[in-house]
Amino acid sequence: MGYCCADSQMYARQLLVKRHGYLLWIPEPFGHSSLYKTKGVLIGDVGYVTQDGGFQTLFNIRAPKGHPTNRRGVPEGFQ
Repeated sequence: MGYCCADSQMYARQLLVKRHGYLLWIPEPFGHSSLYKTKGVLIGDVGYVTQDGGFQTLFNIRAPKGHPTNRRGVPEGFQ
């Protein structure tokens, strides 16, 4: 059996095929928010991958409605 690809590439392909998410290549701290500059992407973050490959967080499902992480707002009926 031949060499297919790096572990990270195989992992990313398996996630995409099963529609279980998207592997972030650079989850380190970033952005303008002091929260993200110190912690980076957090478990529960919901957002999208930007054109340049970064991650834009919309809200976090693990944080309450009034938490700084959810400063942009949350979906209607969010609990």
